[in-house]
Amino acid sequence: MKKFIIVLISSLLLFCLSVCAFADNNEADFSATKISAEGFDYPQYIKDGKEKTYADTEGFEGFSITLENDEGIAHVYVIFDKIYGEWTLSDGKKTVTVGKNRFLHEYIDVVSLFGSAPQTLTLTFDDDAYVADVYGFTRGTLPEWVQRWEAPLE
Repeated sequence: MKKFIIVLISSLLLFCLSVCAFADNNEADFSATKISAEGFDYPQYIKDGKEKTYADTEGFEGFSITLENDEGIAHVYVIFDKIYGEWTLSDGKKTVTVGKNRFLHEYIDVVSLFGSAPQTLTLTFDDDAYVADVYGFTRGTLPEWVQRWEAPLE
């Protein structure tokens, strides 16, 4: 009987540890997100993962970046090279204005804005924009390097 209890407790402990390990590995992923850009010079810089390189829209028209991921895009993270104002985020059915705080690092919780994680999102800019990097993450825990800036208290 004692052996049975020890085996039972050991099994429960291993089960709990495996559940905790799985929960920690539920990270949001951006590697499968396809990124295309219209109206930018050097659009490859938007997805090179280097903050020191950027694409800009100076002298172009129709500035947009499209993100696509079959698993859905739950989070968007944009790193600007120069402070930028408002821009829009659209899933094809609904368009939301974001960027009101003019952050260099703009984190957007897509699920809270749209109620779901759409497979396609379009970022649209009205004026000259200087964009260093764009990431479209699936659902899950974001990497620690994603910064979530907050507006200062008034």
